[in-house]
Amino acid sequence: MSVVRYFLHLYQEKKQVALLAWAYAIIMVISTLIAGLVALFDQSLGVGLLIVPLIALVAFSVNILMWAMVRFIIESAGIRMAEKHAAPLRKLGHEATRIANKSDKHERK
Repeated sequence: MSVVRYFLHLYQEKKQVALLAWAYAIIMVISTLIAGLVALFDQSLGVGLLIVPLIALVAFSVNILMWAMVRFIIESAGIRMAEKHAAPLRKLGHEATRIANKSDKHERK
């Protein structure tokens, strides 16, 4: 039951990439074992079944790459939007600093 709790914990923590990695790893291990067992009886069929873990590995790699690219695009857009919304506030901050510096100069004289 601790394995089920571990996967539930990953799901609750929104660790989708870890769950995806585990799913593909399980698929690859099970299909490799099945291909090995089939190869004991029919070698050509067993070798042919090895395409399944290879496809799972390629699909996992492509999924990770696409997930990283989408996340990068979303985070970049979020940063740009935050900077866009903060620009007027920064401008006000610069003006307030400039006014404060002017009043300091007048007080010194």
